[in-house]
Amino acid sequence: LLQKDENGAERPIAFFSKALQGAELKYTIMEKQAFALVKATKIFMPYILSSKVVAYVPHTMVKDILSDMEISSKRCRWVNKLQEYDMDIQTIKLVRGLGLAKLMAESNLKNVEVNQLEEER
Repeated sequence: LLQKDENGAERPIAFFSKALQGAELKYTIMEKQAFALVKATKIFMPYILSSKVVAYVPHTMVKDILSDMEISSKRCRWVNKLQEYDMDIQTIKLVRGLGLAKLMAESNLKNVEVNQLEEER
């Protein structure tokens, strides 16, 4: 989760991770990325519910599978959850494995305080 500081620079304020389980392991790469966006909105809901949110995704297909007219029930649930937020989904180009490194390099942080959030079960 990033937040702009007083100078307009984006700073990380929280991180989360989730291990995929069961049927989630069979999702396509794009479905896994869309699922990650849905899970992130659930975890960070207290921070983003009343804010304008920009979600950065690594591929345009994530946007496509969430806007597909012939949508599966699973994707329909995801879209319904994401519609609760004032969210703009934008794509960014990342080199494989360098997403966090890019974030850290561009943030100019000397020390990062990591706040772990417990996922509600």
